[in-house]
Amino acid sequence: MAREGRQGIRLTDEVSCYTNKVLGEGRVACVFPGIKGNCKVAIKRIQKENFNKLEESCMKALNHPNVLEFFDLIEEQHFTYIVLEICDATVEDYCRGEYKGKVPSDRSALFQMADGLDHIHSKGFAHRDISSNNVLIKLTGDEAVMKISDFGVCKPASETQSFSMSGDGVKGTIPFLAPELLRQMLSVENHQDTNEGRSGVRGHISNDIFSLGCVFYRFLTKDGHPFMHGVVESSFNSIISKIISNIVENNQYLEGLGETQTFAQSLIERMIQPDKDKRPQINKVKQELNSHLNN
Repeated sequence: MAREGRQGIRLTDEVSCYTNKVLGEGRVACVFPGIKGNCKVAIKRIQKENFNKLEESCMKALNHPNVLEFFDLIEEQHFTYIVLEICDATVEDYCRGEYKGKVPSDRSALFQMADGLDHIHSKGFAHRDISSNNVLIKLTGDEAVMKISDFGVCKPASETQSFSMSGDGVKGTIPFLAPELLRQMLSVENHQDTNEGRSGVRGHISNDIFSLGCVFYRFLTKDGHPFMHGVVESSFNSIISKIISNIVENNQYLEGLGETQTFAQSLIERMIQPDKDKRPQINKVKQELNSHLNN
């Protein structure tokens, strides 16, 4: 049984969660620092009724240097606690200038992100919420490593690489959602589909490819978005409707890439193109990025 103290909660003899400091916060979860044995960890706390059992099964199936490591899951009366590898920042922290530490080179960072997503897809899962807040940066000795995180809305994909949206509809972070998902979301909001994705519309792992292409551009430019002209402030809230419109209408703005970053422009264009069937699969993305690593 958990025991509360002044700074936090002792979940087990080995695991303590420091609830006096928040590392991150989402719609249904908070992330706190903690300790497991002698190691610093991150602990994600979710109300039990909001916990997706697939998150646990997905993370247990994954084992890759560019995917956040899962250590343990602890069930309490009201909350589920997921004990995870702790990192130093999110990509969005880096883009906002809140993290000024080391990051991999542009070529290496993009390759690592693709390598992590390739591992997730190879295990038969769609992530469904790839965004600049869900790709983390971890300092390991003299190296910085990119880690894909947050599997709270993941789903298993079929042999056709699709998955049902029955029951939960469209999930993800709006500025990084593929156009086919935004159209579905808008149709629900406009009451054209009152079943929230239950009308036969299926998600596809190519949704993740689109999202990752947007993260690539955000990482490379630090202040841009591939569907907005010029500088995009750290909060997307004031321009969210414009981003949605530009994504749905395929109004791309990739002029923010520097001379040394043009190696990625053609790839990003293909990853964020509106026809999901024409987006490259993640193993092809990884292969192309690998060819640039030593250039």
